[in-house]
Amino acid sequence: MLAHHVSGSDCTRNTTDFLPPAQSSRTQFIRAVLFTSSMHYRLQVFSRFAAAVLGGYLLSASITALLPLVLPLKRTDAVLLTLSLSVLFYAVSFIAAFYFRGLKYIWCSLIGGSLLFAGLSVLLQGKL
Repeated sequence: MLAHHVSGSDCTRNTTDFLPPAQSSRTQFIRAVLFTSSMHYRLQVFSRFAAAVLGGYLLSASITALLPLVLPLKRTDAVLLTLSLSVLFYAVSFIAAFYFRGLKYIWCSLIGGSLLFAGLSVLLQGKL
């Protein structure tokens, strides 16, 4: 059997040893700065995730609406092909949202591309 030896000094610890030390104004400032930078980082990650989910969906949906109008295949074959490729478009746009640095660039690219492809599909549907 294993025996555990407890010394007398371990049993007589003061309860103030377990309390956190008093914080000076400097440590409060450092913690406040770290908390705000942590919140800033979290908001950036959330914005990237929202761009990936929402912007990626809009972009892949607008590409999926445009491609059957442009591809030189029968309409049913073109629709089935673009629906199969829409998963690839969504995955690429999701990865791109976390690859590029600037949040403005990511949002503008995804929304601008979505508007461009949706506008082209509306124009082509009106002509056909």
